[in-house]
Amino acid sequence: FQAQAKDGVIWCDEASFVSTKSMNQLFQVAEGLNARVVCAGDKWQHGSIERSSALPALESLAGLPVAEIQTIQRQRPADYRAAVELLSQGKTERGLA
Repeated sequence: FQAQAKDGVIWCDEASFVSTKSMNQLFQVAEGLNARVVCAGDKWQHGSIERSSALPALESLAGLPVAEIQTIQRQRPADYRAAVELLSQGKTERGLA
């Protein structure tokens, strides 16, 4: 797989699960392959199993630019989307209703 990534892009999905130690290893591999790393994930949704989650650190400490999806995409029926939006705002009781 590493040979396929040479001079390309390594996509790290669910990056909020990745620890800083593992992310550092990924960056070292990417550097050796002259590849870029794209991290996708929700820092509020999951955390790394190992100590220190990389995604929040990359954003707050390293100052890397972040692209955000502002509109809920996954839930298609309008009532489900409205419920998820309420839950994301901390309005748990209303969201569950």
